Amino acid sequence: MIRKLFFPALMFVCPTIFGQNISITFSGTGADTLVDSVTAVNLRTLKQVTLSGQDTLVLGTVSAIREVAVGGFRASAFPNPFKDQATIRIDNPDPGEMLLQARNLAGQVVAQLHTEVQPGIDEFILSLAKPGIYLLTCTVKTATTSVKIICMDPSGQPNQII
Repeated sequence: MIRKLFFPALMFVCPTIFGQNISITFSGTGADTLVDSVTAVNLRTLKQVTLSGQDTLVLGTVSAIREVAVGGFRASAFPNPFKDQATIRIDNPDPGEMLLQARNLAGQVVAQLHTEVQPGIDEFILSLAKPGIYLLTCTVKTATTSVKIICMDPSGQPNQII
């Protein structure tokens, strides 16, 4: 039952996850092959841009998943989606113990690191052995925050956070 629901959902998610830039050029057909101008409208924001007929419209995608902040406690991963390894940046306002855990979609912990941190920004490297979508959870004594991480091409190294 889960497989029947998972694969159709994955079909809708994958184009978003593995998005890429799209370049569009314009040409006329029929008797008039010259395009004077083209107006493109972003249907979400209603912003529009008018281009010359000889210009190329490039539709870009976001190359990172936005960071999440909880009371000054921030976590981010870049690049995201990633190949080989991702850098995890934690902005922690308080000193103390921190637990970083990477979990697969089944909730299994695939990598973890338990360490002492000082106030400020700490960086860690995450390597994963299998492609997929993971949830990185960072827990300190005062808060927990999570970041969705997408591994597109594993490095061949074991799962680890260093």
